[in-house]
Amino acid sequence: VFTIIQQMLAGFTTLTLDSDDPENNALNFKPKYQTVLGTTARSVIMDVLGYTKCGLRMRTDGMHMLYLDPSPGSTDYEFNSDHRFLSENRERAIVTPNRIFVTNVIDGEIYVGYAEDEESYNALGKWLSRIISIPSVASNDDATARAVALIARAKAEANAGDVVVPIMNCGQEVYDWLQITDFRNDDIVITGRVGVPPTASKWTLT
Repeated sequence: VFTIIQQMLAGFTTLTLDSDDPENNALNFKPKYQTVLGTTARSVIMDVLGYTKCGLRMRTDGMHMLYLDPSPGSTDYEFNSDHRFLSENRERAIVTPNRIFVTNVIDGEIYVGYAEDEESYNALGKWLSRIISIPSVASNDDATARAVALIARAKAEANAGDVVVPIMNCGQEVYDWLQITDFRNDDIVITGRVGVPPTASKWTLT
């Protein structure tokens, strides 16, 4: 995956691997990828990135790939009574599909793995399944790891919110892990990563 993205960014910027996910998907996973003529480079990059648990962010020395740890040991920045904020909002969407099967579907031995989102199933009362074919899958465990990564990314994108602050944290970067302590609402603590802004001057927290 890393090599595919690196080659697609060549001529525009460099790509550095800061940290791979626990399964080393960025370096070790070699998908057989096909796309239709006219597909944008961004779409392809985001698609293959979905097979890992990593994200991309631009820095002064080029693009960087990093593992998006769902439970990091420390925060990059905190908004609280020391750095006051005007408001915060949280949204949680239902993940669909809530069950993903990954298979190699080739002649010979067939490998299959799957992952599920129980919260989505409990809300809908049924499974909405999707089957994804990845010819390079080499075992059932490999297929399961791909499915887990895809469900994890879908859940991260479904759970989002925003925070409005009067003074920006100037050192903040995309995918920084933030903590928000709302002392006006029983000291509720919210954590999440800074996402790519859908509109100018607006950043999402997932």
